Amino acid sequence: MSQVTVKEVGTIVKGGMQKGLERLIGQPATSLCARYHYRGILKKAGKDFLVFLQTRVVEQSGPSRGAAPTIEDILGTWMIVFYGAIECVSQPNFSLAPLSTNPNDLNEVMENLDGSIQNVQDVLKLCVGHPISVLCARYHYRGILSEVGDESLTLAQVCIVEQSGPAKGEAPSVEDAMGSSMVISYGAIECISQPNFVFAPLPSQG
Repeated sequence: MSQVTVKEVGTIVKGGMQKGLERLIGQPATSLCARYHYRGILKKAGKDFLVFLQTRVVEQSGPSRGAAPTIEDILGTWMIVFYGAIECVSQPNFSLAPLSTNPNDLNEVMENLDGSIQNVQDVLKLCVGHPISVLCARYHYRGILSEVGDESLTLAQVCIVEQSGPAKGEAPSVEDAMGSSMVISYGAIECISQPNFVFAPLPSQG
């Protein structure tokens, strides 16, 4: 499996995020954002987002040349990461550590994204009616994706996740069951995913 060279990284920066990432499609990669590293198989590079499959949340990476991250949370499903939240995308040695897939009701949808999907709204429209988790600077917000707009999305039956606990957990460790709808600006979002805890019961819509 070929990795992107230092020379190619310069081409990625000059050519724009989408064009540069196209050469990594189908390969393991890591994106560094404000909260965490995210690593997985890069499935899609759109105009304003990327999609990972078999994703893991790297909480402590350890050395770049390490065989595996020091501490990571196994999400095992898809993740949408917004370009505006990404500091860099790379292939440290630990990105080549084994990955795995956990059962998920939208995995097949994400695995079969085609060339017509270019904007994040196009992907999110495929998720309407499903429970998702939206990670912003302060909290996760989980609920049912009910609307997809040009500049924001709307969640119904919202819970504010203050401490998520493991992605494979049956429910978040600490959350505030708000129970009403919430409009979230795309500009505030780091990533969107479907950890196992999003399937925990939600409060009735207020």
